[in-house]
Amino acid sequence: MTTIILTPYDARRPVQFAAIGAALRTALAPILGGTLRRIDHIGSTAIPGLAAKPVIDIQVSVQDFVPEYADVSVLPTAVEALGLSWLGEWLGDRRTWSLDRRKWMFARRPPYPPGPLGAYDVNLHLRREGCVSQQQALLFRDYLRVDAAARARYEAVKRQLAGREWPTTNDCASATGDCVWALLRAADEWSWRGWRPGASHA
Repeated sequence: MTTIILTPYDARRPVQFAAIGAALRTALAPILGGTLRRIDHIGSTAIPGLAAKPVIDIQVSVQDFVPEYADVSVLPTAVEALGLSWLGEWLGDRRTWSLDRRKWMFARRPPYPPGPLGAYDVNLHLRREGCVSQQQALLFRDYLRVDAAARARYEAVKRQLAGREWPTTNDCASATGDCVWALLRAADEWSWRGWRPGASHA
């Protein structure tokens, strides 16, 4: 069982993200070239004023998970070389990593290996640009940045759930689903006023 710990918003997180994002771009750009579309700070630590788990969430958006000319193992190997571990399903031989997944997930937890990322917990979400979950992550972040009432509503639910014990952190995240979907509906209406994702963060 696990208990979710929320910490107050930390203004250092964007600076910490910037160093990680730069290291990711340096590692991935030679592999992906123009198919590397964006590297963004997402999740609660990217929203000023919002309490969050002390984890930096990063979204890497790509045109294709693996270019046709590339070995399937190259991309995940490059990410793992930065000290992040693969959390998704695979079958032992890297050539069998699924190319049809909507997301590849990596994470970094202590003990932290030496390297360019510093001593921070990291979740890395690698998604195809334009897929629903890739767009939702950016829209949700941007909406909560500008709407204080939505931000307060989300934090209230997070604080209520953080006081309980959960089998995994994913179970706690799933319990926020009703609130998140309600906020996404509101964010969708807000986006009709002309929202577009801003420039890539790294």
